[in-house]
Amino acid sequence: MVEWLRVNPMVWNPKLNTYKDTGKRLKRWEDQAQVLNPSHDEIKDVTHLQRWFRSLHDLHVKLDKDLKSGAGARELTSMTERETWINTQFTFLKGIIRHRREPLVSVRTALQNTGGDLAAAGVHRRSCRWSHR
Repeated sequence: MVEWLRVNPMVWNPKLNTYKDTGKRLKRWEDQAQVLNPSHDEIKDVTHLQRWFRSLHDLHVKLDKDLKSGAGARELTSMTERETWINTQFTFLKGIIRHRREPLVSVRTALQNTGGDLAAAGVHRRSCRWSHR
């Protein structure tokens, strides 16, 4: 199944024009469901395959983020056998993974958390709007 995903990027790569053709994309999923399980209900099997892929995709993204993060980075040795398998098998997704930045903290919240210390809050005077009265 992983090899099928690797050679059929149109079902998982939103950067491709063919990905936007939902009819063709769904047909590919249906064809693969039929190959894997010819005697079952196609719609149920397609949904199952898509959920399976989404689950492993999401876990791969999480593992990738955990491995890249700074001081709290997770080590390869602490990964389970399943996580190691997912991390090695889904490397073809690297080109489409984008990690979101950490949420921004307002200046007010940062000042409250640091007791009013601008330097400790990481706030520079230029980034603040000072009102002159």
